[in-house]
Formats: sequence, structure tokens, C-alpha cells
Amino acid sequence: MSALSAWLDAPRPDRGVHMAGNGDGWEFRGYPELAASAHRVAARLRAAGVEPGDAVGIVLPSGFPFVEAFYGGWLAGATPCPVAPPGFFADTGAYAGHLAAILRTSGARLAVTDGALAPTVRAAIEAAGLDLPVWVHDDEPAPETGVAQAAWTETGLLQFTSGSTGTPRGVEVSMANLEANVRQIHRWMDWDPDEGSVSWLPLHHDMGLIGALLATVTAQSDLWLMRPEQFLRDPVRWLRCLGDGRAHRATAPTFGYAYALRFMTPERLDGLEFSGWRSAIVGAERVDAGVLADVAERLAPYGFDAGAFLPAYGLAESTLAVTGDAPGAPPVAVLPEWSDVVFGGEVRITATAVLSGAPLPRRDEGWLVGCGPALDGTRVQIVDGDGDELPPGHLGEVAVTGPAVARGYRGSPDSTVTRVRDGRVLTGDAGFVHGGALHVVGRIADSMKIRGRTVYMEDLEARAADRLGLGAQRCALVSSVADGRNALVLLAEARPGDWVGLVPRVLRQDVGDEVDITVVTGRRGLIRRGSSGKPRRRFMWRELQAGRCPGEIVLRDPGTAVAPTHASTSKE
Repeated sequence: MSALSAWLDAPRPDRGVHMAGNGDGWEFRGYPELAASAHRVAARLRAAGVEPGDAVGIVLPSGFPFVEAFYGGWLAGATPCPVAPPGFFADTGAYAGHLAAILRTSGARLAVTDGALAPTVRAAIEAAGLDLPVWVHDDEPAPETGVAQAAWTETGLLQFTSGSTGTPRGVEVSMANLEANVRQIHRWMDWDPDEGSVSWLPLHHDMGLIGALLATVTAQSDLWLMRPEQFLRDPVRWLRCLGDGRAHRATAPTFGYAYALRFMTPERLDGLEFSGWRSAIVGAERVDAGVLADVAERLAPYGFDAGAFLPAYGLAESTLAVTGDAPGAPPVAVLPEWSDVVFGGEVRITATAVLSGAPLPRRDEGWLVGCGPALDGTRVQIVDGDGDELPPGHLGEVAVTGPAVARGYRGSPDSTVTRVRDGRVLTGDAGFVHGGALHVVGRIADSMKIRGRTVYMEDLEARAADRLGLGAQRCALVSSVADGRNALVLLAEARPGDWVGLVPRVLRQDVGDEVDITVVTGRRGLIRRGSSGKPRRRFMWRELQAGRCPGEIVLRDPGTAVAPTHASTSKE
């Protein structure tokens, strides 16, 4: 039996999962009840024909059915394959194609969903021409008889890109990968099983699944679990769990803390005390120094210690966590000399700031927050375009090796974004190490993270070309970095015209208002292409960073720094 599932044989009756209801209440299910339900689900899956090693698609929102289906899949010897529910997609038509692609690529033997989602799931399966049964799990009675433990499947999880554009790729995460990463997380956070966790992160995404659910349940700690939409309606409910002593750990992307900050008024915080909030992990996207400084300043009068912030970096190809700041000390931000920053060159730091509750000086100038050193057993390297390690302090691609590195991908060609090569992940992220901590600058050309969601340039470019009437072969999009902020550069082999002014509105339909947008026009040849005709985005990214773009800049549209009013969640 895996160490991750040992609790199923010896569940603690005094601890379990508290699921947020539609009002202010919470429904509690202890670990014995959850274990019994997981065994009944396993029996139902085996009765439906699921064999050891089969993939099982789980199309469920966060809740008890998801927990039972996930662990029931393991008990049946299957590989769970969580899929984002349709609420994470604005376009229901796009969701049907996304779901069908995941089910086809995973080779799922069966899909588990609930009554509300069943019509959508069945329609997607039918449209894709798949012969795949659907089991509707709505807490209906299941056989009381247990199921003989199957041999544990080697692949413990298929983690697909969720809530994103692009062809889905399933990261094959082994049980050994999962065990190693959960152990690393526990050691990093000095995990105390008597301290509870609270999370609103979706369980189909690795940060919510592994960082919140698996890490907490494996230790049989108490977990207060909310759905993302419940957090958006009332983030103070999340804060109350941390301010009244029930929970001591929380994890969220920067946008989650920024959103909650809006509700941190004296009236809402009255009676809350945050001295017991031991860890506030920040990850899944670039960590915003200004947001951390503001949250620390706002909560300091209520006992919050900025040393609880744990900026972290990770990705699905390394299961989840790769680096993490040391607990106890406030995070440190650095200010690079952005005008000198080039890929492969040394990064010059002009200032540092400790985020301990005071306002951040010169906050709009591109501060970067250190995401800590590599977790025990993991190695982080900064490499050049050939994969060779660069000297300390130089900007390059982040590469990761260690026991949590996944084996690769299922059913999908390799990518130029994130690649797994001989046990090493070439992440597609640009970064450097300073003071022993990894500092992530941004994605390299092919994709970018927006509110925890990965947006791929190829798909965004195709939609932009269509909306602008430019033609697919006359424009290319490159993700970039402008003074430490996410940026998009659209290169067009076209004369400037009325279409230029439409670019920000067209692109912001997909990326929101916080991204800087630049338009560059030029003659044929402005867009560098490979022998296959595809844009050489990485080459153009390096040329843009070095100021060597041959075209004419005809528009600069800076993004706003305003916190989002709504959120779409997902990590690679």
C-alpha cells in the first residue's frame, strides 16, 4: 500500500474534511466515513469493468464525491484523471472539445461525474465518438461490500492542463513521485498533523489536489474545503477559518490574496486573530511583492506575522512543489536593473526589500519575490538555450531534477514549452538564483500564466489573427516581460492601420487587463520562422529581451495593476 493511502486502513475518527455549505455552515465527514465511502466507490468502479492500470476520468467539482472518487480509484487500482468542470470555461463549446480531448488522450475506461454535469459529459463523449460509460456519483447508495485491494498502479495521477487553451497534455505522475513530493512538502512546512488547513483551490488542479488535499489527508489533519465560487462570494469565510484558530495553513495564487485583501476591512476582521496562521503559501503564478506587502500591513494589527508567507515555485511536471521559502522569515523582494536583463546574462540587483508589513517602496518598478531554495532532494539549475548550466546570478531557463520529476506525457507529442528530458524538466520558465533563492521572471515565449491559468501563444495568436483580419501567417505572438510584469508582443508583417488600435481589446478578452501589450509592425521577414514554418518564439523572445527587434513599435498599452474582480483558477 502507498504511504499516501495508509489512512484508509487506519482512519482517525476525530479528524476529517469539513466541506463548506451554501450558507455559512460546514458539513463534516470524519476519515472513517470517507474511507468507507472510498471502498464502496472502488467496488462500484470494479463492477463497472475498471481494471488495475485503467484511467478513470473524474469530472466533479470540489466536494466529498471528488474525494471519494479519487481515493476509490486508487483502491480499485486505477489512475485518477481529474478534469476541470465546465464552470472554468466561458465557452461551453470549447469545454466539450477540451473534455473529449482529455478523455481520448487519457484512454479513460470510465468517467465519474454528478447529476448536474452528466448531460454535458455525455454530450462531449458522444460528439467525440467515444465508447465510454458515465457513472453518476451523487452520494447514492453503493454496495456495502469492500473490494480486495488491487495492485497499486504505477501511474498515480494523470494531471492535465486545466482551464487553459491548447492541446491537453497529460503529465504521468507516478505514485513514487506523489509520495516523494508530499514528503518534501511536509518537511518544508514542518507539518504538524494537529494543525488544520483551509483551501478554496479546485481539486482538479495540482495545487489544490496535492498541496491542499493529498498533503492534508495523508497526515490525517483537518481540512476545511471551499469551492472557488464560494471563495469569490465570501473570501472572509476563508479568512475566518484562519482567524479563529481552526486552520493554520493556506495556499493560494497571488490573485487570491489580492482578492481577499479587498474584503479585509476593520468591520470584517473584527474579532479575528491571525497569530496562529503558520503558513501562507503563495504560488501558481508570479508572486506580486506589492500584494504581499499590503496583506502583511493590513493584517499585522490582527496578529499576522509576515514570516508565514511562503513564496513557492512548482509545476505539474515535477508533481507540484519545486522550491519554497523558509518558514519564519518574511519574504524578500529584489529589484533588477531591467534595462540590462538579457537571457544568458548576469542580473544586476539594484535594491532589496523585506516584506514585513511596511509599504513597498517604489512598488511599480518591477520587484521580484524570491521563491526560496529547492526542496530537499530536488535540484534546480539555470541553463542556457543548449541546456548547459549558467553561472550563479545569470538569467536562463529553470531546469529541475529530483524524485518528484514525472516520467513524461501521455498521448501527446513533446512540447517546446515544458519538456521532460532524461529525468530533467526544462520548465519553459526564465529565472535566476540570487541569495540562494529562485526568482522567476516569466515564461519563455510560448505561454504565460494569467491568474493561475496557462494561456498558449499559438491559440491566442490564431484567435487574434481572425479577429483582427490579419491572416494567420502575417502575425505572431510572443509572451515577454516588461519591467518584471507579464507582457505580450504582437509582431505583424503589415502596415499600421485601424487594426492596431483594436489589438488591446482583442487580446484582453483572453488575458485580462493586467498584461502589458505591445504591437510591432514590419516587412516580410519580421517574424522569424523555422523550417516547418512555425514562428521561432524563443528566438524572438531573446531578441526582444535584448532590444534587437527589427520592426517598428506602433503601440504600447500598459496593463493595470488593479487586483482582479473575478478569478479563473487552474498550474500547470
